[in-house]
Amino acid sequence: MRPAMAFDRFDGPHAPSHFGATSNDATLVVKGDLRLSIHDLEGRGGPGFDSPTDTRTIGTRSTYASIDTCYLAGRLQLQPSLAVNTSLALDATAAHLDEAWFDFRFVGPADTYHHVEVGRRPPFVATDRRTARYPLAGTLYWRSPEMHVTYEVATTPLSPLGIAVGISAALVRPLGFAPVQNAVRERGTINVLSYDPERVYSGVSGIYGGKFALRGWGVTLEGFGFAGHLAAEAGTDELLSNFDNVQSLGGNATQRQLLWGGGRATLDLAGFLASLEAITSQDGLLQRFTWYAQLSYPWRRGTGADLLPGLEPLVRYEQYRLRHSTEVHADGRALRSPALSQAITWDFDITTLALIARLYREFLELRCEYTLVREYNGVRALRISNSPFRNNEAQLELAVRF
Repeated sequence: MRPAMAFDRFDGPHAPSHFGATSNDATLVVKGDLRLSIHDLEGRGGPGFDSPTDTRTIGTRSTYASIDTCYLAGRLQLQPSLAVNTSLALDATAAHLDEAWFDFRFVGPADTYHHVEVGRRPPFVATDRRTARYPLAGTLYWRSPEMHVTYEVATTPLSPLGIAVGISAALVRPLGFAPVQNAVRERGTINVLSYDPERVYSGVSGIYGGKFALRGWGVTLEGFGFAGHLAAEAGTDELLSNFDNVQSLGGNATQRQLLWGGGRATLDLAGFLASLEAITSQDGLLQRFTWYAQLSYPWRRGTGADLLPGLEPLVRYEQYRLRHSTEVHADGRALRSPALSQAITWDFDITTLALIARLYREFLELRCEYTLVREYNGVRALRISNSPFRNNEAQLELAVRF
């Protein structure tokens, strides 16, 4: 396996081809991914019980079912080395082209593997989270697509040791806010600052990055980093208008510096899959850090099994920290506030327990997940204690992939 190449959830190893057509040496393959879910947030739902301001704070605590995602992916192979890939996202009310890019792959001297992407895709450090829920590292940094040009080169996968490097040039994605819960259709104010999907806005500029990876004996070590500048629109203006006390951090409130990077270690050994990832960033005046550790054991019943061919228990623990958020500054204020409207200033510890069951070959998959969320919203120096918020979430997801 080539180390640290860009992850594509619809490529051959993750989504085998079943439906396609060939004409004049060009091949078109169509793939799909439909996910139906039941969500249940901790606590009683209904008017007067969802939250102090009903559904506008947390969404709803009432159990509900939804179509979480539906993707139709097209893979047009024009030549052995050149493809045009698309991913159409649909929900109950709208549809949009989520991803579209030119994909160029070829084998170079000394059996080196080369990969070029041009188009709209998530950053090339995105990875397979395996669960329905994304770790916060993904939600914040590498889940949403960007417009980019990337180049990667890796050594042959046949060698016991491997090396890969990559460079990326992209447009800065707008700042936005993503829910801590996975129940994204019923959003409230319990959010974290994140990078939204690429869109057109005034002042957009470039962000440039690279990565380096080593592979050997079932272990892959990867480091990556990106640097750019925020615009006022969808950048520093978002920070100033949403973080009530951001100016208490001192310095220039319109500082535009944008840096994010980190590292990842993955292990595939004796049937176990383990990963450890950490990312730190600076977004204007804000400095953030998040990490997670994940362990699973994919059990396979054997080749040729159609019904219930595999089970995978999984556990993930993660932390999210907004640095200097509890420091009291000269104006007597701290960035952090226990107000629900300022949940974007809180720190979080999150534990996810999951069982992934393949029900029928690669077509049907069931995920049972429970997420325990612990928030830190107090400021000891101001004698403000932590106020725990009932925020745990259960999810049952049925995925249909073809």
